[in-house]
Amino acid sequence: MRKFCIQMFIGLAVIGTILLLRHRGLYLLFYSLGALFLLGTLVSPLAKFLYFIWMKLAFSIEWVVTRLIMCLIFYLMFTPLGLVMRWFGKDFLDRRIEKEKKSYWQEKPKVSFNPTNYERQF
Repeated sequence: MRKFCIQMFIGLAVIGTILLLRHRGLYLLFYSLGALFLLGTLVSPLAKFLYFIWMKLAFSIEWVVTRLIMCLIFYLMFTPLGLVMRWFGKDFLDRRIEKEKKSYWQEKPKVSFNPTNYERQF
């Protein structure tokens, strides 16, 4: 916990200093949070509480970002691919219903039994 608090103090102090040098607001907020983490190096229960809050925030951000990335992949990659395949009439899974077909059974080639095929499958 001590290492976490020291790292957070340094990071927040650097961000606060950058904001101060660029004459931006909120530098006092970063300095205050840095001081709180510095105090956490001395008080162990405070360090555990700060770590718990930080991890909850990190997991919340992770939950949102993961779903956002998955949605972007789906809508920017798979949806256009599916539309193009539908436009060209591709059906890789053979799901198209053909009324003149008697059966959808697909014959597989006959392969002689060889035990080595089961030992090293890949």
